[in-house]
Amino acid sequence: MRVIHYEKPGGPEVLKILEVPNPVIEDDEVLIEVTVVGVNVEDIWRRTSDFEFTNPYLGHECSGTVIETGANVLHFKKGDKVCALLRGGGGYAEFVAARAIHVKHIPLGVSLTEAATLPLAVCLTMYCLRVLRQATPEKKIMIHAPGSTRGFGLIALQYAKYCGCDVFVAEMGEKLQTCKSLGAMVCINYETEDLCNRVMAETRGKGVDLILDIIGPRYFARNVNCLARHGTLITLGFESGCEGDIDPLVFETIAKKELKHIGADVLTLPGKEIGTFFSQAEELIWPLFKDGRMKPTIGAMFHSSAAAEAHRVMNRNRVVGKILLAH
Repeated sequence: MRVIHYEKPGGPEVLKILEVPNPVIEDDEVLIEVTVVGVNVEDIWRRTSDFEFTNPYLGHECSGTVIETGANVLHFKKGDKVCALLRGGGGYAEFVAARAIHVKHIPLGVSLTEAATLPLAVCLTMYCLRVLRQATPEKKIMIHAPGSTRGFGLIALQYAKYCGCDVFVAEMGEKLQTCKSLGAMVCINYETEDLCNRVMAETRGKGVDLILDIIGPRYFARNVNCLARHGTLITLGFESGCEGDIDPLVFETIAKKELKHIGADVLTLPGKEIGTFFSQAEELIWPLFKDGRMKPTIGAMFHSSAAAEAHRVMNRNRVVGKILLAH
């Protein structure tokens, strides 16, 4: 089979197409002929890292067709259209072996192409909003950069809105219009507005109950100041980098307001937990796609031979929604 791979870490130009043997599945796995793969920030990180990974190939989520099932797999058969979360990678290939508990039939109302945007986003949404019991009516939730190419923020926005939450978003430019069209109640422009002043004005000085943040240290102090008493900050990434000086007084604010700070990364969770979150998403989110109350958002699509350009576009972070590679 053909895979997109790199011999040495580096820029997007190191990605090349190679011929390698097809994967051999275990008893609890299915073999998927990949149609579309989602491009994620983890792919960028792996491409530039010297770390040696168990699975050498990029790609943590995909959609495609089941062509073989392991001896212990009962819920899938050859020909099923599915999407899969690939904890260790492997999606940048014509075929991939995936654990059956990390595979779901695509939702009704969603195309095979659109389904490739879902696995990571819906699992992370379940972790942040359902498992942590944050998505309750009238809760005020702020999502940083939901229009980014990660895809998670727009799914979380729609699910939180469905649950009755008041959704605040902090974004830039044209991405704000997309957020508004998907149900955001308060849209704050990073480039022209003071984040904390706007949040406090909209909440009558109370702040928001939950913040989902992919920015990192650069917004840590502002996030703390935007939270209501007993609020929660969930850190999901570090798009501004991991460096940054934090005023010690921020920790005094955390203590006085009795705030919680939690980190979330689906790919580092045990495989069984990932399967649980994916099953919860199938139960709670799949029907919303069928009814049209939620929809995936595709930002850009490239042929797999143009993977390097897809990575460049992701680095620019100008498109709204998920970037995909089609085989």
